[in-house]
Amino acid sequence: MFDYPYLDYYWTEAGRYPFLVRVEGTLAGFVLVRQLELDADEPLWQMAEFFVLSKYRRQGIGREVAHRVFDRFEGRWQVTSQEGNLSSQRFWQRVIEDYQRKKPGAVFLQ
Repeated sequence: MFDYPYLDYYWTEAGRYPFLVRVEGTLAGFVLVRQLELDADEPLWQMAEFFVLSKYRRQGIGREVAHRVFDRFEGRWQVTSQEGNLSSQRFWQRVIEDYQRKKPGAVFLQ
């Protein structure tokens, strides 16, 4: 339904990782992760896209998925939201603060 010009690259280009989110076997969302600095000593990861269907929101699923992704790709992280998307900004602020309590050394860039 939505045109995303880089989607095909997630299956063909190094440093791009696509994930489907499933809840009890049912598709509930997706995550696209991108490594921004391929040659750096410490990787810089970007949460390029993160989407959870509305019927699965406010159940802790998004937080759990984000934490699993952060665990899988250790290093520095860049997580951004669209400027006017206040609910997304609040979500990421809570998720990142919660993750940093769990993993105090985690680094998130603005």
